[in-house]
Amino acid sequence: MACSALVESGLWSSDAVERQMSHQERKRVRAAYIHKARSISKNVGR
Repeated sequence: MACSALVESGLWSSDAVERQMSHQERKRVRAAYIHKARSISKNVGR
């Protein structure tokens, strides 16, 4: 939840957030939401 909020805030890159969290998501549904948040963030900047 915090990871998605940080990525969506636009204050930090998704790569920076993942490195700081230093974990890999094991749950497939949660991983899908994180992926979706990253995709939206990239498209908003265009």
